[in-house]
Amino acid sequence: MRSQNLTDLGFDDQQYFGQTDLQIAAICWLAHMKIFQDLIDRLGSARVRTLDSETTVEMPHQVLESALIFLGLDVPEDVRDDIVRKGAFRKHSKSGDAFSREERRIEQSKGDAPHADEIEKVSLWAHQIAERNAIPLRPQASLL
Repeated sequence: MRSQNLTDLGFDDQQYFGQTDLQIAAICWLAHMKIFQDLIDRLGSARVRTLDSETTVEMPHQVLESALIFLGLDVPEDVRDDIVRKGAFRKHSKSGDAFSREERRIEQSKGDAPHADEIEKVSLWAHQIAERNAIPLRPQASLL
């Protein structure tokens, strides 16, 4: 992303090389949030909508229904039900195996627990970077 000059968050090359892996992940996430906001600002919410993963996992029926309305697609209810029950909403994004909301929570907890201290520190740091660069921390123009 840096080499393509997609967004500038105020760091030079030397500063980027001094970041931890988690800081780089946070910078990438913030850069994506900025890109999304720039698209919304340029094209408007009538053309661009956002959706966060937590909403998608917690409200799959509403997400699908809103997406179909936004895209102007007419999909029969039984097909919509199959999509939510058997499709991407219920599959692990990496393996393709069946995956539930509860399994996702457990997986997140296992990943977060050993790194909680660093996650907390980088989260505070990322909030400061976001504020300095006027980047919203929640997606704007939400589909729901």
